[in-house]
Amino acid sequence: MADDLSVGTRDPETGQPVRDASILPEIAVGPGGSLFVVWQDARFSAGARDGIALTRSDDGGLNWSAPVRVNANGAVAAFLPSVSVRADGTIGVAYFDFRANTTDRNTLLTDYWLARSSNGTVWQETQIAAAFDLAFAPTSTATAPEGFFLGDYQGLVSVGTTFVPLFARTNNGNPANRTDVFAAPAVSATAAVTAGAESMSAAAPTGALEIYRRSPQWQRSVQDNVARALRARRPETRGDR
Repeated sequence: MADDLSVGTRDPETGQPVRDASILPEIAVGPGGSLFVVWQDARFSAGARDGIALTRSDDGGLNWSAPVRVNANGAVAAFLPSVSVRADGTIGVAYFDFRANTTDRNTLLTDYWLARSSNGTVWQETQIAAAFDLAFAPTSTATAPEGFFLGDYQGLVSVGTTFVPLFARTNNGNPANRTDVFAAPAVSATAAVTAGAESMSAAAPTGALEIYRRSPQWQRSVQDNVARALRARRPETRGDR
């Protein structure tokens, strides 16, 4: 199994954190018992920003494939992945990213995507939700402000040949009700994925990964992100009793 090298998600203009799933991998089981794990990981950008990593095991978890990048746009942060596998073996991964964002410090435009693959290395994307302003989301109520928080209401299932994403997004309108939750079966592509229609997601070269794995700055970012995420989820810091 691979290391978790997530540095967490931040507004690229202001540095404000986003409460994401950077220490919480998602797991799915495919036909024949194959296991698939996705998580946020900065290995594909040498520690600069998180992308979405996927690995698989076909022997009950004894051995795992090298992580591959799922998100098509590696120049922006991607976060909060969900994974599901259809009965025909097609892998689906849903996630958010900032490719629609602008340099306006007052907004944080965010898209939601569904990536599909027949082999786990080559992916075709469908946009699930048009860009919304993540900066309109509530701020999590941990001891210290831990950033914009859509909520823990993301998931992905398949019904027959259709992937059905469940996700939250801001409504950009009502301050008393800043987010809503949606299921989106209508936008899911139902046809089998064909290699000719897919776009390749390239992983970082192994040599570059080994160089930056030893970067003290990256290691500090990973450690800080783990501490921040754990602090935000401890009951005593959230006021849970």
